[in-house]
Amino acid sequence: MRQAKARSFILRALKEIVRLAWLGGLLRLLKLCLLVISSDAAYALPFTILNNEAAPRGTGEIFLTFDDGPHPEITPQILAVLAETDTPATFFFIGSKVAAHPELTAAAQLAGHEIAAHGWAGNWPVFWRQEAALTDVRKTRDAISQAIGKEMATPILFRPPRGIVSPAISTLQHDCLIRLGHITFYADDANASPSEAHLVLDALKTGVTRHNGAAVVLHSSRYRAEPEQDDLIDKSWLPVTLKRFIEWSKSRGYRFTTHPGLSGANC
Repeated sequence: MRQAKARSFILRALKEIVRLAWLGGLLRLLKLCLLVISSDAAYALPFTILNNEAAPRGTGEIFLTFDDGPHPEITPQILAVLAETDTPATFFFIGSKVAAHPELTAAAQLAGHEIAAHGWAGNWPVFWRQEAALTDVRKTRDAISQAIGKEMATPILFRPPRGIVSPAISTLQHDCLIRLGHITFYADDANASPSEAHLVLDALKTGVTRHNGAAVVLHSSRYRAEPEQDDLIDKSWLPVTLKRFIEWSKSRGYRFTTHPGLSGANC
């Protein structure tokens, strides 16, 4: 009897150990997933919109895009380079920054560039919930519409923060509320320092050459939770690097155009 009770106790103990180990492993897995998604490694995950097979691959065209603006210092310098080189671009603006700097948004639009949305505050977890995602997109659209003095056309051109296409984002695309602003590759520029500018330029040249055209992204600032923290990342190198990239691209016959976005299948 005692042996039977001992065996029963041992079996229950083993089952409990297995259960706790399984739960612990699951929690560790969830923690790892959150860590990866919340870092720049998210760009390598299969549910991002990077490495997209869509145009302009193979066309000799370049969709030049900028995320995380407008920035009061860098955005005017970018606009100056684009004007000097007669180059069109697409700006994926943060809604809260548009509200803070509507004159920069209007200036980009008046210069003939495409104005698109990048979320209200660059907060990617919002876009995992359907209603919250829709609210965020509409709030950003309204801020841009007010800044440029006209209603943004629906479906609006939109790039989700970190390029993560959640089920909620896919639904918005399917319902013809947004067009996704895909990119072809990532040049690792977001946190680059002035001493690393040449690496970004090399990555841009390599990517465009490899794909014979590409949708590329540069970051006019590195968005933080608080706007006043933007300047923690020195982006002073960007305008000069941008001009060099444009001149290199045009010297090799590449053509620049604004980003059309990817519409839903039924739109």
